[in-house]
Amino acid sequence: MNFLITITVCLFLAFIFSEIAYRLKMPLVLGQIFAGIIIGIPIIRNTIIGTNSGIIQQLADLGIIFLLFLAGLGVSWNKMYGARKDIILIGVFGSLVPFILGFIMMKLIGFGNVHSLIVGVCMSITSEGTKARILIELKKLNTKIGATMLGAGIIDDVLGLLMFIILTAATGHEIITKNIAYSPIEIIVFIVIIALTFKLLPRLIRFEEREEGEIKEVSLFTTVLLLCLLFAIGGMLITGTMTGSIIAAFAAGVIIQLSLKKREEMNIRKHFEIMSLAFIIPFFFIGIGMNFNFSNIALSIPIIIIITITAIAGKLLGVLLTKPFSKLSWKQLHLIGWAMNSRGAVELVIALLALRAGLLTPMLYSAILIMTIITTLMFPIILRKMIKKHPHIMG
Repeated sequence: MNFLITITVCLFLAFIFSEIAYRLKMPLVLGQIFAGIIIGIPIIRNTIIGTNSGIIQQLADLGIIFLLFLAGLGVSWNKMYGARKDIILIGVFGSLVPFILGFIMMKLIGFGNVHSLIVGVCMSITSEGTKARILIELKKLNTKIGATMLGAGIIDDVLGLLMFIILTAATGHEIITKNIAYSPIEIIVFIVIIALTFKLLPRLIRFEEREEGEIKEVSLFTTVLLLCLLFAIGGMLITGTMTGSIIAAFAAGVIIQLSLKKREEMNIRKHFEIMSLAFIIPFFFIGIGMNFNFSNIALSIPIIIIITITAIAGKLLGVLLTKPFSKLSWKQLHLIGWAMNSRGAVELVIALLALRAGLLTPMLYSAILIMTIITTLMFPIILRKMIKKHPHIMG
């Protein structure tokens, strides 16, 4: 199958299902995920995707990088800094509680230590991409709760990845091949790049804004695109993981927001947002849907139910346990708990790596995958309903 046909058909189906979701007053992201589910049906997948699965995955990776970059541009740094205590507490509790609960539950139903630990790690992680897309769509990104959701989710991802690296190293599997001996030097170089970006970016933008017509528009867009990609590459080089790219892309968005005037930042966001939301970001959600396999449901229904319920309960409990240390209301913490339940990126990579290394059975991998789909679909629906019922809940 020609890759142009593959990309065109995928975008067409994502557009159609997004329009259906809009007419049904549902989040557009649900339509894109359902498009991915349809594309993932074997006969359709073989016809539309063929040998182009790698291209779709690369576009999906680029989609989550762009999503977090947009989130960094739009999130209120002041609100995130002001909520730093809640972010840290929710991030830590929201990661460790589902990890522990998942491990205990899997042990109770008869699985070994390694399988139970891997499932626990996958339960501990959240999806920044899904949260960012929904918050952007609802115009709730620049709120106290929106900033808390994103900040805590990043902590979740980092902790989950660290637990996975430690676990695989302890079992003798070299999953992450990055030579960390060079990381301190790379981090120093990256910090220098950040400092130079703060200093030179405003001058570059002001120079480009003196240009006229299409030249100005193209220059601004190219500058933003290159900064996003360069930071993502830097994050990948330092950590050797996709998580590093995602966090670096988010940091790039925050840096651009802080180093520019509001008018300049809004102009840049407008240029980047249209292209990203229309062309690249849908592939991230298509990729989530494509991983769905109907045949896996019949094979492991009891395990799917147990893992899904445990994953949801673990996140909600982890977030609610921070109440004695937080000024957020029970309703706000409840909403954040559902946001942390949204999954769909890093945990799928971890589950796939574990499967390939023999640390996870195909049945458990399928159950984790379906749990990911279910929790990802639930969050936008619950968020919309809670905002409608409590208009000021986002702070």
